[in-house]
Amino acid sequence: MTGRAPLVALLSAATLALTVTAAAPPPQEQPGEGGPQLQVPLDHNGFMGPIVTVPAKGTVDTFVPCPSGTVPSGGGGGVTGQGSFISSSSPSGNGWALKASNITDTPKQAAAYAVCTAATHTRVAGSRVTVQGAGNVTAFADCPSGWRPSGGGFVTNEPFLSASRMDVDTNGRWRVDLANNDGLPHSASAFVVCTTVPVTIRQTSIVLQSGEQNHVTAVCLPGQRITGGGAHAPNSGTGVPPQPGVAINTNRGLPEPTGWGVHAKNHTDRPQELFIQAYCTTS
Repeated sequence: MTGRAPLVALLSAATLALTVTAAAPPPQEQPGEGGPQLQVPLDHNGFMGPIVTVPAKGTVDTFVPCPSGTVPSGGGGGVTGQGSFISSSSPSGNGWALKASNITDTPKQAAAYAVCTAATHTRVAGSRVTVQGAGNVTAFADCPSGWRPSGGGFVTNEPFLSASRMDVDTNGRWRVDLANNDGLPHSASAFVVCTTVPVTIRQTSIVLQSGEQNHVTAVCLPGQRITGGGAHAPNSGTGVPPQPGVAINTNRGLPEPTGWGVHAKNHTDRPQELFIQAYCTTS
């Protein structure tokens, strides 16, 4: 069973660690600090961007760059508290861009995360989809033949969309389930990062009881590093008020990139299963 902690602890200036317990092999809590870090000899290293304030009833864009000569193989980030959500998460230039939105009267915090590598990757944006007001839609992005997903997200210029799913489906496609938290139509595209290196999907899950929030991590095998990761809660909305569902507030790699961690809360009246994927490689 995973340990409980408020999400703000995940993004505090003192510690950017996820407090987690995961499927075997069990991870250890990893300390972290804001800004680029983890200068280690293996490829695929994790970097956390600066903690930024998401103003009340506002939106903020934040970015974490990869070191010179490297590119993101995957990424994500986190926001604090109910009523705040990731409204865009995708590679941009040599780093990872995150848009965080806040529909409450209280400022929140957010940070972007990137897995960076010198290996060659390609990026593919799926067809643009329109999400009707207060509606839901599924978007896909596909890697070219011979390539496979190493990470992904979705991209939009709008602050009103949130995702209850961003991960690889059973057909090997990058899938994003989007919800519109506004009354007007808005559009977005799923976005996948693709690689030719071998990637293994490590998946774990947890059942969240009604009203429960928790952290869980999918962990790579010994000797592996993450290229990226994702999560989904089937048969659930996004949990952004007034929608019921499972709200995924943090969706990113550990400070030491050997697993992918998620913080989520179940805002429905019944148990919900949350699935977490880590995309792992030895390259």
